[in-house]
Amino acid sequence: MAQRAAIVTGGSSGIGLEIARMLLEEGYAVTVASRRPDKLEQAVADLSGEGREIASVAGSMADEAVIAEVVATHRERFGRLDVLVNNAGLGIGAPVAEIEAKRLDMQLDVNLRAIVLFYRESVEMLRAAAAEHRSARRRPRKGPGPATRLAPRVVAPAGSAERPIARTAPATARDCAIRRIVRSCFSRPHPASAQREHRPNESHHV
Repeated sequence: MAQRAAIVTGGSSGIGLEIARMLLEEGYAVTVASRRPDKLEQAVADLSGEGREIASVAGSMADEAVIAEVVATHRERFGRLDVLVNNAGLGIGAPVAEIEAKRLDMQLDVNLRAIVLFYRESVEMLRAAAAEHRSARRRPRKGPGPATRLAPRVVAPAGSAERPIARTAPATARDCAIRRIVRSCFSRPHPASAQREHRPNESHHV
């Protein structure tokens, strides 16, 4: 079983892809989920490297069966979940008088409903990881390095947020901005806020 593992939705491009890359670089096993099989296949090929553990599931996050498959595939492959990144998202803009119900339904299904369903499907693994992390914090620190591991994280950086950047900036600037956002999502808390952030009964949202 992996020592640390994460699920990243909307992980075939943009912020999701960079989150998956960063987690893999830091030793996490990662399950990447995305709607388009072709883009997901390319992303997995890009992310794969020596010693990296990665799984993938293609499908729409508006589909409850796909969400269940993502979590089941992750559980079977890695057996634990420390980080859940609800990055998949879409934006469908229109004047109020022109909003189509089917487009509104899809936006709500992906941006809101899917997040709740992912919580439901993965809550047992998240709770198990939280208990393990709390136990680790109570043990005496041995040797150099951080005294504790961060508690499980649930992250929702809104996958569609990077699209305006892609239209107005060169790729290098866009990638730099995305990496900065990713790092800020997973940065360790300031010592002054550690006690508040690490209370056992609090959820961790970024």
